Amino acid sequence: MARDPGLGARSLDISLETCAPFVDVLKFRNVTPALFPLSQLRDKLALLHSHQIAGMTGGVLLEWAFANRMVDRVIDAAAEYGFAMMEVSDGIIPIPDNEQDQLARKVRSAGLRLVMEWGRKWPDGMASPETVAQAVQTRVDMGAELVVIEESELNLMFAQEPEQLESWLSKFEAMVDPRQVTYEVPQRNHQALLIRHFGPDVNIGPNLDLDEVLWLEPMRRGLGKEVGYAALTPGGEDD
Repeated sequence: MARDPGLGARSLDISLETCAPFVDVLKFRNVTPALFPLSQLRDKLALLHSHQIAGMTGGVLLEWAFANRMVDRVIDAAAEYGFAMMEVSDGIIPIPDNEQDQLARKVRSAGLRLVMEWGRKWPDGMASPETVAQAVQTRVDMGAELVVIEESELNLMFAQEPEQLESWLSKFEAMVDPRQVTYEVPQRNHQALLIRHFGPDVNIGPNLDLDEVLWLEPMRRGLGKEVGYAALTPGGEDD
């Protein structure tokens, strides 16, 4: 899962020439889908479709729609224009679970695949693994196929001492299905830590620019300073 910062169709095409095999979802960040001509948006979504990559709106777009009472209009437009997925979040605007459930139902009713995010942009403190696991399960029960853990929440977790961090991750891992969680970590050292703990198939994104995808993929294969070039050591990736 990666993100589009607002590339033109030609620039996106060039990036996908090498990155496409390693990307399954491309998130259109913030409200960027509304900033450019509709024809350009349709061209980009068609390009993604040709590479079997799902185009996804970011959670901020739906939060903006919620605040401006335009939810139905925005969801219908996303489906009409060719998006495959939509993210529901409450990182900026607090949205009660019952209203998030309503949003989730509307997204799915429009024929869009549902991704939900947990976490605040400005958290008050680090959440326990039990709290995060329960939040993930709540969103899975609402129909989310993936739950994104907000970067700001993860930064507090990564600030722990190594032993405490390992304990947090182990407790969390025991309470969730790892296939349903994706970690919003743009920093390579944090990505490497997750790869070492959860394995090479851990979901990472969506705040990962396309030019970073080709840094992440070798790390998944044990090739990179951040993962200690594990593939080149006895018992490494290829043994």
